[in-house]
Amino acid sequence: MLIGFFLIFIGLYGFIFNRNNYLLIVISIEIILLGTAYILSIFSINNDDIIGLLFILYIIAIAAAEVALALSILVTMSRLRGSIHIKTSNINTLKYNPKIIV
Repeated sequence: MLIGFFLIFIGLYGFIFNRNNYLLIVISIEIILLGTAYILSIFSINNDDIIGLLFILYIIAIAAAEVALALSILVTMSRLRGSIHIKTSNINTLKYNPKIIV
């Protein structure tokens, strides 16, 4: 169970203290979800509860959908801006350029 709390702590640390890159923030959120799924699996196995294991599958599916959406946004942002750094990007000034997006 310490591994799960350690994963959550690493994810929170990366989410709070790394505000320069969108990709690292998405990875930190994934680590937090992995830690919670790990702790939930331990509790579910100890209590012989199948509902907890099904909820873990739901958490993993939501995490996969979140990563796919975030990475597609990051690819679009890097094509439009040339960088995915938070300080250099302003979402309000993004302009559509049909030559870049295929």
